[in-house]
Amino acid sequence: MVPTIIPQHAQLIRYLFFFASGLISAHSIVVGRIHSIAEWLASSGYARQAHKPGLRPCVRVLVIFLMALPSLAYSANSAFGEEHKPAQVTSGWFTGGVGGGAGTKNLSGIGSYVALSLALNENRLLSFRSSGVTEFDIFGSISPDESSTDYGVLYGMRTSGQHLGYLSVSAGLSLVSSVKRGRFLSSSGGWLFGTSSYETVQKYTIGIPFEGQAVFKPFDFIGVGLVCFGNINPERSFVGAALGLYLGDLR
Repeated sequence: MVPTIIPQHAQLIRYLFFFASGLISAHSIVVGRIHSIAEWLASSGYARQAHKPGLRPCVRVLVIFLMALPSLAYSANSAFGEEHKPAQVTSGWFTGGVGGGAGTKNLSGIGSYVALSLALNENRLLSFRSSGVTEFDIFGSISPDESSTDYGVLYGMRTSGQHLGYLSVSAGLSLVSSVKRGRFLSSSGGWLFGTSSYETVQKYTIGIPFEGQAVFKPFDFIGVGLVCFGNINPERSFVGAALGLYLGDLR
């Protein structure tokens, strides 16, 4: 058992090292590049034509990323000296989780995570996820609640051959929706249970989602785990953690 487990964990540690090294300097670099892309897209007229500011160009960039994903995955395998194999879906599962999170510009509150994941050749992961952080106002005295939510596609790897669980890391590209309060509109109710209403300012941008998971699966069809997720973007970056429930084919 030892000869098969050690190489797998060594490979995961190698990925974690490159993953962490990239994130250390990623925020300022990524935000600068995304601003440049956003300005270029805005100058092309797409942002002015969209129903929501910035939505159409962001979706366009995401579609281009999806089209380029197979080539990027092949390049990643080659960079690590791994033999390229045709991608085959070996299993799939659904994940849902709730926890806490925080973001830039004083955002903190409930962290949420939903994803559909596909295992490719057992130890590769392709995930379609939505995650985010939403401000929590227990009395509902301020409207709207500020939030930052992403909708993205992630590619990564996980340990394989572990019957009781696995570890994984992934990153990708996403559409990010950010909701902020604008100018004050009105207030209603008394001083104790009153509600203050503000203008809803919703913006869209593109970001880089990333995540790491530690999953315990007593059975092949159900599991529980800890999901640490985040997103780097120019509007409102965030990180969070959630306790997740995994349902599906977890082999």
